[in-house]
Amino acid sequence: MIHIVQCLCPDRHCVIAVAYDDAETSGEEAQRQLQALLKNAVDQRVLNPWCGICLSWDLYYEDSVTRFRTMEEAKPALAQCQTDQFASRALIDEAQRAPQN
Repeated sequence: MIHIVQCLCPDRHCVIAVAYDDAETSGEEAQRQLQALLKNAVDQRVLNPWCGICLSWDLYYEDSVTRFRTMEEAKPALAQCQTDQFASRALIDEAQRAPQN
């Protein structure tokens, strides 16, 4: 089955996530990979080490199984989620740059 590991704040805003096939990767390995991705993104100043919505530094990891049996089956839904999240991020960034009245 295909799982998703998410780095979440207490309000369940997702900072970063990764999908994996449990036939090929363990949950622990997927979480280590996600932690490495987050560290790299923070080091390169692509992401902050806190929630960009509520500003919480209290982050945790959650592993959940999806309805998909294969990564090929999951790819369209995952791609749409990624597109939606990039659009949300752009709206948040725009709102934060807007002059405060």
